[in-house]
Amino acid sequence: MKTRIFVLFLIINFAVYSQEKEKKIPVFLEHHSLIVDGNQKEFLTYKIPYNVLLFTKVEDIYESKFSISIEFYDSTLFILREIKTSIAQTSDYEMTKKNSIYYQDMIEFEILPGKYNLNINLLIEGVDGQIDLPPYKINVEKLNEKKIHNPIFIEKNKTFSNENILLNFSNSIPLSANNYDMLVSFTDTSINKINYIITQFDKEIIKDSAKIYFDGELKFIKQKDLIFVSQNKSNKSQNIFSISNFSKLLNEGKAEIEISYNNQKEKFPLEVTWINKPKVLASPEYSIRLLSYIEDEEVVKDLLFTDEEKYYQNLKDYWSSKFSTDGIKYNYAMNEYYLRADYAIEHFSSLNSNDGAENDRGRIYITYGRPTSIERNYSERNEIMEVWNYEKLGRDFIFKDTTGTGKFILVK
Repeated sequence: MKTRIFVLFLIINFAVYSQEKEKKIPVFLEHHSLIVDGNQKEFLTYKIPYNVLLFTKVEDIYESKFSISIEFYDSTLFILREIKTSIAQTSDYEMTKKNSIYYQDMIEFEILPGKYNLNINLLIEGVDGQIDLPPYKINVEKLNEKKIHNPIFIEKNKTFSNENILLNFSNSIPLSANNYDMLVSFTDTSINKINYIITQFDKEIIKDSAKIYFDGELKFIKQKDLIFVSQNKSNKSQNIFSISNFSKLLNEGKAEIEISYNNQKEKFPLEVTWINKPKVLASPEYSIRLLSYIEDEEVVKDLLFTDEEKYYQNLKDYWSSKFSTDGIKYNYAMNEYYLRADYAIEHFSSLNSNDGAENDRGRIYITYGRPTSIERNYSERNEIMEVWNYEKLGRDFIFKDTTGTGKFILVK
């Protein structure tokens, strides 16, 4: 049976990773309308992972030069073009390879109310051609004709309470154990209290009320690689409410918030996204089979003994039962396990194969994590030996590659 599972690993593995070249460039975009100094302004904020950019070393600094080009179309008619040129810098080479480190910026523009299609291109110095981002649509509304504005998702700034950090993940809330907030602005300043209900998958997640956070205006400020949502209290044109303590209770997927005020109700869709989700989870069946390294074969069978559309939910239920999160939907253990699988496939696969999660090095890495140290030796017969030391386990694992193809066998 173990052999059969191993073969199935390989078959599913190729199906998952053959699609990697087709993945979209993960640039996050958000459109925001704000009233600034009494006038409506439009902002397009963006967030680009460092590993998308091309960095070159300039003296002691690694830097990447790039431009964002945006063309606005009303139906098929060209309206406006905006271009922003930027330089991302870091002194740490390892940062340049990370998908969790971002360069952020924004483009401010003025445009008449209406619906627009945006063509957005990323041009990176040193890279041939331009990267065309997926089509993006915005709807510019007259804010002074709306009592309530679309929510803005933020992370509270622990240092300065009047400047919070824009999440900037395409208007979505990251699946996380962290608490994120949303700011809701009202142009009707007679509203001093709101009630709200957040639901997901037809279940009530939280029901509460909120009082005025502050009266004034919101303002975006770019500082280094962050965008701050600042409080401008000089113009008391709006009442701003802050809704807290809800995000870590939400699972990935669609949700909804209903806000009640003065016998009126408004509903807004919410989207919870697992940012940098492990790639192997694109195949729930494959991910369940990987549990064979830490679980009995019967447990794996039971998880697969259902309809395929239930595999992912079964997988999440398994990790929730094994590693309690006290109501928090994000599961650190599940994320860590499958990030290890991603790493194994990327670094331990043999030539012309994506078997890194199934071979011996992959199995040990997924089960125990990163070793304390790795020692590599070469013999006169072109054999390669790796010794993985796990200090906390008090043991070594010894692997040998006798073929020169990168296929290491556990020998001790």
